[in-house]
Amino acid sequence: VVPYLTMITGIAFWLRVSKILSKNMYLSGKLAYIGRNTYSIMMHHMACFMLVKGFFYLCSLYTPLCGEFDSVMFFSEINFLYLAGGSEAVALPVCGNRSASCDCKCGAMGVEEP
Repeated sequence: VVPYLTMITGIAFWLRVSKILSKNMYLSGKLAYIGRNTYSIMMHHMACFMLVKGFFYLCSLYTPLCGEFDSVMFFSEINFLYLAGGSEAVALPVCGNRSASCDCKCGAMGVEEP
C-alpha cells in the first residue's frame, strides 16, 4: 500500500508544482529548454562523472592525495565509485556519525536494525 500511496502523492506533488511554474513565463521557458534537451544533459553529466573520476586517478598517480584509489577497479568497472575520504563518507548523509563504532542503529556502519 505504501509504494502506491507514495507514487500517487509524488505524481500529485509534481503536477501541482508544474501547474504553479507554468504561470511564471521566465521559469516556464527555462524548464521547457531543459525538457527539450534532457538527452544531451544526461549524456554530458555521464561524461563529467568520467572526467572527475579521471581527475582522481591522476591525483592518485602523481600526488599522495587519493592514495586509496583503486585503479584496477577504475579500469574494469564502468560504474566505479570513488569516495574521497574513504567509506566513512557514506555514513554522513545517513546519520551524520563518522565514527567506526556507530551505535545509532541506522545500519550505516554495519549495525543492523534490531
